[in-house]
Amino acid sequence: MIALDLPGFGAGSAVWPSPLLENYRAAITEIIESRSRGGNTSIIGNSLGAVVALLVATERPDLVHRIVLSDMPGLRGIPRLWSRFTSIQSERVLLRTVGRLPNYPATLLFLGLFGGAARRRKMLDSTARKAISHHYERKETILSLVPKARDVMRELSELPVEELVRTVEVPALLVWGADDILTPARVAQSFEWPANISVVVIERCGHCPQLDRPRTFVSHVHPFIFGSNLSC
Repeated sequence: MIALDLPGFGAGSAVWPSPLLENYRAAITEIIESRSRGGNTSIIGNSLGAVVALLVATERPDLVHRIVLSDMPGLRGIPRLWSRFTSIQSERVLLRTVGRLPNYPATLLFLGLFGGAARRRKMLDSTARKAISHHYERKETILSLVPKARDVMRELSELPVEELVRTVEVPALLVWGADDILTPARVAQSFEWPANISVVVIERCGHCPQLDRPRTFVSHVHPFIFGSNLSC
C-alpha cells in the first residue's frame, strides 16, 4: 500500500503544480508504473484526489484494478461552496484582512477563521484541518490560496466528470459522507449509474469518510477491492 501526500496537501513540501489535475495524474501514473505489477493497483482518492484517481483509471485502465472515489466534486459542475470560496469577493476579503496584517497575526487570523468555520460547519475533521493548515503558515501562501484554488476550479469545470465516471472501464465505488456540505451526497445519488459503478453513503460523516468514520469506510472499501468481507 502506498499513501501519497500530493503537492500542496498533507505533509508534502512541494508546491501546487500547474495545471494541477494533469500533473497529479501524471505523478500517480508514474508511481504506479514504477511500483506495481501491471493492472493490480486499486486507487482510493478523496475530494480532488478522487478526480485524479478517475483520470488515471480513464487514461490507463491497463494499470488499474478498481477505484474508490470519495466525496468527489464535479458531477454537477462546481459545488456552490467551492465557487463562493474562490470568488473575487473572497479574494478581496482576504486582501482587506490578512493582507493588511504582519505575517504572524495574519497567519493566526486565517487559521483561526478557517479552523473555526470548518469545525462549526462539520466540513472537515481535525486531522484534515491540521493537514491543510500546515501549508498556510506564511502570509504570502495565504494570499495566493484563492487565485490558485480558482485555477483548479477552472480545470475542474472543463472536465466531463459525470461522463468519465460512466465510461470508465474499471469498477468504481463512489463513497459519500451523508453530512458533506462541500460535495453533497444527494448529487451522487441522483444519477442512474452503469453496473460497474456502486454508491455508498455513510451516515454521520462529512467530507472525509476515511477520517470521520474510518472503520465504516474500510468495511465498504475492503470487500469492494478484495472481494471478501472484513470484520470491523
